[in-house]
Amino acid sequence: GFKDCVGCVDGTHVRIQVPVKQQGKYRSYKANQTTMNVFIECDFSLTVTYIYVGMEDSAQDQMVMNFASVEGWTVPDGKFVLTDAGYGLTIDHMTPFRGCRYHLTEWEHSKQRPQNAKELYNLRHASYRSAIERVNALLKGRWTILKSPILVKYSMILRLIK
Repeated sequence: GFKDCVGCVDGTHVRIQVPVKQQGKYRSYKANQTTMNVFIECDFSLTVTYIYVGMEDSAQDQMVMNFASVEGWTVPDGKFVLTDAGYGLTIDHMTPFRGCRYHLTEWEHSKQRPQNAKELYNLRHASYRSAIERVNALLKGRWTILKSPILVKYSMILRLIK
């Protein structure tokens, strides 16, 4: 499987209130609200091992990861993390294969077994990567303030989430 995998990464969106001048870059493409893109890494015991806060909603996942790298986030030599398709495939960032079933719900509804090596890889990748989805849900469940717009100064939001 994923012997040298140290965890998974993903972004989550936290609703924020920003000055009118900055709202454009923080405007969510999914809903009519302003959000901040938060980059999180966790291990498979659901422990958050890294968090990067402060990117506008409009930033793509790979861009947020690049900024986190500049700020000190790294993957240990010889190890890798699991990412979704929004990130680039590199020696230390493993993405799913495109063009074949990936999400666990797709597998659940089809009741089929993997038909080839790519589908088997994607099924295992999705199973392991579900840890980051659970972490995001746990964070927002535990800290319900993260579900509604945070109405404090931007600099305070950074400290609050970290």
